Amino acid sequence: MRLMGPSEDRWFDLAQLAWTEHTWMVQLNESHGSISHRPCPWGGHLLKFSFDHVHVSNCAQAAGVMIRPELRPLAREGVNVHQHVAPGDVVLTGPSVAIKVGDECEGEAVRRFAALFGNLGAPFFISFDTQSPTDNVTPERMAIRQQRRTNFPERGDVTTLSRVKRPQKEALMVARSDGESTFRVCFIFNEPVVVSAHWVPECLRLMLKLLRQELIRTINRPHLADLRKADQDFYVILSMQHFKRGPPMLPHAGPSEPDVCISTERGPSAWSRFPQQKGFQAARYMQLFLERLGYDVHVFDCLDGRRLVPYQCAIRRDVWQKLRDNLAEAFGLQRSAYRRANGGPQAPELREDLQANLRLPRRSWDLVLQVPRPLRWPRVVVRRTFLEVEDEHEEGPHMARANTIK
Repeated sequence: MRLMGPSEDRWFDLAQLAWTEHTWMVQLNESHGSISHRPCPWGGHLLKFSFDHVHVSNCAQAAGVMIRPELRPLAREGVNVHQHVAPGDVVLTGPSVAIKVGDECEGEAVRRFAALFGNLGAPFFISFDTQSPTDNVTPERMAIRQQRRTNFPERGDVTTLSRVKRPQKEALMVARSDGESTFRVCFIFNEPVVVSAHWVPECLRLMLKLLRQELIRTINRPHLADLRKADQDFYVILSMQHFKRGPPMLPHAGPSEPDVCISTERGPSAWSRFPQQKGFQAARYMQLFLERLGYDVHVFDCLDGRRLVPYQCAIRRDVWQKLRDNLAEAFGLQRSAYRRANGGPQAPELREDLQANLRLPRRSWDLVLQVPRPLRWPRVVVRRTFLEVEDEHEEGPHMARANTIK
C-alpha cells in the first residue's frame, strides 16, 4: 500500500511535538483535555486533541493502550491482515465506517460528532465499522496501514500512525503514562484550514467531550484485555552466536557444487556457505534457511519500528512453534557441516526467547529546528566606555555513534 504525501518518518517526527505545549496555539483548555493547532511543516495546519487521565482497564504500560495492529483479526470484528510489512506495521482491510445520522450503535459519539462537525473529525476515527451489517447491506471495504512504535518519541511512550489512501487521511496517536492505569493520549492530524477562532466555546467543549467518550469506549472494549496479553508474547526473538570462523551454512540448492557434504542417517546432506553482503544479518539468513527447508514464513529484522541488532531476528510465536522441532534437527546438521568446513569445536548456535536488543532510532532534526524558541537577549556587560556582548552558542544536532539498548 503506497501512499503519496509526507513519508511515515516525517509523520512520526511530529510525535516529538506531542508534549511540547509551547509550540502549539491552544484553542480550548479544559481539565480533562485540550484542543490546539500549529502550522504543519508540509502545508496546512496540525490539529491536536489531548486527553489527560484516560483510564485503561488492565493496562500498566502505555504500549498496552495501542496493541499491535496485526492482532486486530483475533478480535473477530471482520478485520483482516492484507499485508504484514513488519512487527507493528501492517495493512488491514475491513468494513469502512459509514457515517449516518441517527444510527443507533455503540459508537453513537462518532455519529453525533460527524453530524455536528462534519469532516473535521474524520482522521480521528480512522478505524473500521465493527458493527454487524443491517438490512442485508454489505459495507464497503477499505484499507488502512497502521504502524506502531514503542518507546517513541521517549522511553515509555507509544505512537501509532494510521493512513488511509482513499480518501487520503493520516492520524497520529501518542500515549504516555500519567498515573496508575491512566494515560495521557494525544491525536495529531493535518487539515487544510485551521480551527476557526470564531467557533463558540460551547461547541468546542462538546467536541472534546464526545471525542473523549469515544476514546474511552474504544480502548476499553471487552476483548482488548485478552489481546493485550497476547501482544506481550506475540513474537519470538532469535539470536545467532558463535560463527567466528566464517559465515554459517545453508542447505545446498542449485546446480553449483556444495561446499561440504556430511553423512546422516537419511543419507548424504549437502551444505553451502551463507553469502554475506555488508556484514551478517540474522533475519536474512533465517529467511533463506527456512526457504531451503520448504517453509513460506516471514522473518523480520525489526520490532515496532526499530531495527534489531544484526545477530537477532523476530518471528511470530505461533509460526515458530509449528516449525521449531524440524528447524532444530536441520540446524544440528548445519553445526556439523560448519565444523567439517571450518574445523575447530565451535559452531553457530541459535538461541530463542531472548530480550530484543534494539538500535536507537534516528531522530530527524528538521522538525526540531523549526520549533520556535523564545527570544533571548544577549547579556550586556558595561566596562567603562566599552560594551562587551556575550556570544550565544546554540546547541545544534551532532552526530553520535549508534548505541544499543535492552
